[in-house]
Amino acid sequence: MRKFILLVVFTIMLIPNSVFAEDYINDLGVVISEEDYNNLRTIYTEKYISVLDQEKYNQIKNMNLNYDDVQKTVKYIKSEYNHVTGETLETEVTKEEYDNASVAPQTRTTVVETAYKHTSLALIKTSEANDTAFFSYTCLWKIMPAVRSFDVNGVRFSGMEKVNGTQQGKQVYTLNGENGFVQYNFNGTNINNFSNGFGISMNLLNSNVTYLESTIDASMAITAYPASLFASYQHAIEDVSLATSKNYTLGVGLGDVFVFNDGIGSKYDGMEGVYDYFSS
Repeated sequence: MRKFILLVVFTIMLIPNSVFAEDYINDLGVVISEEDYNNLRTIYTEKYISVLDQEKYNQIKNMNLNYDDVQKTVKYIKSEYNHVTGETLETEVTKEEYDNASVAPQTRTTVVETAYKHTSLALIKTSEANDTAFFSYTCLWKIMPAVRSFDVNGVRFSGMEKVNGTQQGKQVYTLNGENGFVQYNFNGTNINNFSNGFGISMNLLNSNVTYLESTIDASMAITAYPASLFASYQHAIEDVSLATSKNYTLGVGLGDVFVFNDGIGSKYDGMEGVYDYFSS
């Protein structure tokens, strides 16, 4: 028996970096522990985690987030856009209606385009300091939109300021059974940075994708209480350029976030935003 035990110990010593069954390996080869995976699922989708790179994973782990106290706000939205009249109707629906929704594939020749979106805002403090926080805001399409142009995903806050360099975004998709993503960095051409928030323009893929989400996140420093955060996703209902999509400031506008200039707001669906805050 002693020889058997020594053999097992020696074998384990030879493979100290072995991956055990409970670990998750994503599409980029990043090894994520079972505990970390379950924690990440409180703020991100499965698809997002599947394309999480090593640098981002390490960054999140080093923040020591308090996963026992995640504040999450979720909305399920039915969108109906009339291509003849230009009218848009946004209706909040139940999760059951969202889950059961089934709409035939649509094109730009469809008179009334119907789409379903799922938005979620996760707001969380770190475990070690009461004045630091993190947020993630996602818009997930259930029924793909016919118009694919520059949508805008952004946040506005008070009593907080972003930790510059941490703000980023991802457009995550599935095409031909393969997961992929488009990365948007804090200093890229698609981002608008302001003292009270930021927004990222994402050109939706025109390919025949079967999954599509847009996510932004950042670390925050809390400067006063209550510390509030407004998040909004605005879908372009007609073709717009990148420059046009970035022609806005932040304030009480579309989704309580975007104040578009020169009438550009009429080119977006005007979906309601979400809101959350820390009281202390």
